[in-house]
Amino acid sequence: QELLSKDSLELSDQDRERVSSLRSTLGEEFVWADPPTDLGERIDGAVGGSDGSVRRNWIWAIAAALLAVAGTLAIVNLLDDPRPGPVAVMTVSGTELAPEALGTAELIPTPNGWAIAFNVEGLEPAPPGTFYHGWVSNGVEGISVGTFHMRGETPTPIALWSGVDLHEYRTLNITIEEVGTGQTSSGVLVMTGTADSFDDE
Repeated sequence: QELLSKDSLELSDQDRERVSSLRSTLGEEFVWADPPTDLGERIDGAVGGSDGSVRRNWIWAIAAALLAVAGTLAIVNLLDDPRPGPVAVMTVSGTELAPEALGTAELIPTPNGWAIAFNVEGLEPAPPGTFYHGWVSNGVEGISVGTFHMRGETPTPIALWSGVDLHEYRTLNITIEEVGTGQTSSGVLVMTGTADSFDDE
């Protein structure tokens, strides 16, 4: 805070205005969380770098405040490239066991696999002792992508995850399973959908 109050800082008028608005926050002890050891270099690189110690110290102070308020993850997301959007969206419909169920699955490639953002409405909560199980299929085999039960009052997006390439495993099946029966599919299909052929370009 002492550093930010000096009139000799070589900051633009816009920077001074921003710093002033943050002084009251930075004066609170709880905001001075220790950032990751490489965060300064990452921020410095993201804004184009600087040789001045004043500039670097200013960046560190702002980073500390942001970490305390928004958490480390928010900073990492800010510095990294934006999360890629879905390359395909499929409709997932209920079978005769869940005729009111209707959803969409967004297929999102990442360096570690495929995220599947599954949004569904009209699917009844899985009864006690059971759960829903998501599988992706290439028409020959099914690979587990996660489980859920839909017992909340308001439907929320369901995060599923695939370690296999969804260019090949383009069908998403949802089955209902009994607790304690292991990882083998029951074959009791409640929802299904298949993405059209797509590529990432």
